[in-house]
Amino acid sequence: DEQSISQSLSTFSGHMTNIASIIADASSKSLVLLDELGSGTDPEEGIAIAMALLDHFIDTGCRVLVTTHHSILKNYGYTKPGVQNASVDFDSRTLSPTYRIIMGVPGESRALEIAARNGLPKNIVEQARSYLDEERTDVSALIAGLKEKHRELDRAVRDREEEARRLREERRKADLRELRLRQKELELKQQGMGEFKRLLQESRKKLENLVKEIREGELTRDKTVAVKDFLSSLEKQVQDADSSLAAEEQLLRETATRLESEAAGETETRAKIQKSQKIRPASAQQFAPGTEVFYGPGKQRGVLLRQAKKGYWIVELGSIKMTLPESELQFAAPQKPQKVQVLTQVDLAQAAPPSLELNLRGYRLETALEALRKQIDGAALSGLYEFSVIHGKGDGILQRGVHEFLKQHPLVADYYFARPEEGGFGKTLVFLKRS
Repeated sequence: DEQSISQSLSTFSGHMTNIASIIADASSKSLVLLDELGSGTDPEEGIAIAMALLDHFIDTGCRVLVTTHHSILKNYGYTKPGVQNASVDFDSRTLSPTYRIIMGVPGESRALEIAARNGLPKNIVEQARSYLDEERTDVSALIAGLKEKHRELDRAVRDREEEARRLREERRKADLRELRLRQKELELKQQGMGEFKRLLQESRKKLENLVKEIREGELTRDKTVAVKDFLSSLEKQVQDADSSLAAEEQLLRETATRLESEAAGETETRAKIQKSQKIRPASAQQFAPGTEVFYGPGKQRGVLLRQAKKGYWIVELGSIKMTLPESELQFAAPQKPQKVQVLTQVDLAQAAPPSLELNLRGYRLETALEALRKQIDGAALSGLYEFSVIHGKGDGILQRGVHEFLKQHPLVADYYFARPEEGGFGKTLVFLKRS
């Protein structure tokens, strides 16, 4: 309070003295802070002086922050270009400020409510309320309505942001699913390339035999040149396919990098997911077939099937199987399995001793399936959960019959072709369910 008896200054006089010195020094680079502008004198004259001062500071180019309880100055904030109202949010239940700034909405004094809360007799408060004119009451109700609308708008904005975040997450998951399908497609193409290269190697051996026969005079030079041209064509096809695979692998790496970058922007979401799923540290456990793991930024749950090579595992992710490095896998708490009773009849008398590899080449389909049934029964009884079946390629009848039998057998958990160097499409790896 600027009042001073010794200097014959009232509150208003001291206030005006300070403002006069501010006007003298203010420039377009100034920040002017004025508390309760226009107070300490007749309200109408104080308001008129306040608006004239604000006009001057705005014309000067100052940045001005003013606090006031005068309703007319609040209207000034709506009608004057370059001026904006603001208020501190007020909790009507506790009659206390929340200290959250609301831009664009003027505040209310709440003098009657605060007076009643602090012990002023109820009859006096009600008498004071009766002196307020109807127009003033309507303005207060309007301001209260504006504040509620502002709160609803804030909630709508937050809901929209949450929905946008959810849609981004769904799009990222869809991109990840597409990426995994393309990786699976690439693996199948690589397997096919392995077979193609094997055929090329066999063709080279045939060429060596032809050259040997030429030396013995059994073939003409023209025939040899034609064979060499054919092999050169095969080599060209292999090189083109290799280049195509390399380009596809590069595209997959770039896609994976983009998805990881997008996932990094969802740090808070990933933290909530990791907290809810309670991922256990990998250092406390060892990877083993059947272990449940999380993969990728979206923490997709999967199961380890077997180790492909050192540092890499074949992982079942939903309906997709992928070969993934250990560094991208995290242990997951196992889900409680639903108790499903499966009744499977195993013929103990006919169960043959199981072997790690069942060779069915040369068998008729009916005989081969009977041998396969006995192999599965024997493996189930002896605790052998993995074995391989050699069915050859040929016209594919035996291979399709074996796969159809495995697909319908209740003890079979999974099966798929071997790697090209281990037999490729002529050999199937079988995995039985663990009890």
